[in-house]
Amino acid sequence: MVSGSLSNFSSAVNKTAGSANALCELVEKSQDFLIRNVHSLDFILDDFDIVKFGILHAAVIHAKYISQSVVDKEWLVIQTQNLFNLCNAESLQKIPSYVRVISHEFTNCLINMGIPHKGISCMLTAIHKLQKCPGYLTPLHCDLCQLGLAAKMFSPTLPILDIDILEIDKSSTALEAKDYLLYFYYGGMIYGAVKNWERSLHFFELCLIIPAVSSSCILIEAAKKIILISLILHGKFSTVLETPVAYFMSPRPWKVSVLVLIF
Repeated sequence: MVSGSLSNFSSAVNKTAGSANALCELVEKSQDFLIRNVHSLDFILDDFDIVKFGILHAAVIHAKYISQSVVDKEWLVIQTQNLFNLCNAESLQKIPSYVRVISHEFTNCLINMGIPHKGISCMLTAIHKLQKCPGYLTPLHCDLCQLGLAAKMFSPTLPILDIDILEIDKSSTALEAKDYLLYFYYGGMIYGAVKNWERSLHFFELCLIIPAVSSSCILIEAAKKIILISLILHGKFSTVLETPVAYFMSPRPWKVSVLVLIF
């Protein structure tokens, strides 16, 4: 049974008539309400089509993931798959911060449940919906690669990895530095797994030339992989890059910067 407060919220959703802007405004100011009522929200979703009211479905799924309450993980996985597969592109593009959180939490959930393969297909679908062009990086790219690595399913990720990234738009995708660092790191791992050493080395090098605020474990691991793959590919520590690592204040030779990261 839907309580009075939930009924009022449902009425407010109806008044939006599925307008993306109106739904965004409503769910944004209703975040606390959604989290408090996380166990009753499925009753509301039954009344609203995921194609027309995809933003509402995303807000409910987002609330479930960030809530401290215990929720049915198997059902949440199904709801997330449906969101990525059925929600229209406009709705997903309207709520980039929600989509980023949902994607990351979904990925962690699948890996913890031991079923990472179940997220690959819908993640690919969502990426294509979010992209403005094939070379457009989204926060979901790193999650796709993480799922591919966890499932040891590399072939579905390669068509995405093979397209060079031409655009990074943090304002419209909610991308954070960790997202693109992990994308290039996981991508380098996948290319290494299929023994495409040149592409693997290229991806690890990209981890180090993309501006970052400070050193991190991702950069350190990428630097280690650069040395290892250089030895495999060239028989010595060799790189085509001459650019210093972005966050070093003093100009250093690029190879020295890699060694500084490790030691």
